[in-house]
Amino acid sequence: MSALLEVRGLRKRFGGLVATDDVSFEVAQGEIVGLIGPNGAGKTTIFNQLSGLIRPDAGRIVFDGTSLVGMSAHRICRSGVVKTFQNVASFGDMTVLENATVGGLARVGLAEARERAHAAIDRVGLAGREEVMAAELSLPEKARLELARALATRPRMMLLDEAMATLTPQEQREIVALVRELRGEGITFLVIEHHMKTIMSMCERILVLNFGQLIASGTPAEVSRDPKVVTAYLGSSVQEAE
Repeated sequence: MSALLEVRGLRKRFGGLVATDDVSFEVAQGEIVGLIGPNGAGKTTIFNQLSGLIRPDAGRIVFDGTSLVGMSAHRICRSGVVKTFQNVASFGDMTVLENATVGGLARVGLAEARERAHAAIDRVGLAGREEVMAAELSLPEKARLELARALATRPRMMLLDEAMATLTPQEQREIVALVRELRGEGITFLVIEHHMKTIMSMCERILVLNFGQLIASGTPAEVSRDPKVVTAYLGSSVQEAE
């Protein structure tokens, strides 16, 4: 498969901290790829560079043949790359429909954005909750709303940053099933997730970061047995991840 996303030599420094250090990888159309590593390894920094929230100091980010480096977050979203947030960022004083419509407005006018929002809400299992205030939703519903808002942009690639952090194992399985269905509809996924059993079961391929460097890449079985990964991150939990 040809690469939909190509990252080469990505570097970002914050003062004396090197957050991403010469990171290179590819994601093919239709893949679900996991990005794991200890806290502070640089995972969210990579997502923020891919989505235009911060600009890399060096390196290339190419999505479907177009360079994203220096492009605004809004333009990157319009190009088809959308990021969900680790801390669910819904507008509590707005309804579910209004929140999802905000996503659609990133790419189209109000009327079409509302149509996209309705479709996205239905797709993530929130049909019938359109007029509920976001602040009144349960944590699992807020996680689904975050996905709905991203879906309303009609993305080609979704960057999921800890989308399942607050969910029970059963709720995680439901989101995994939804992600797989969406992949079947043409969306490619790059996923940050700390729940090892979940991400190992969801993804065909895993990238492992440590201290800003990519230390391993391979299938879940391969990375879970890599001595560098076990030492840096998985430790004694490796058997649980398989």
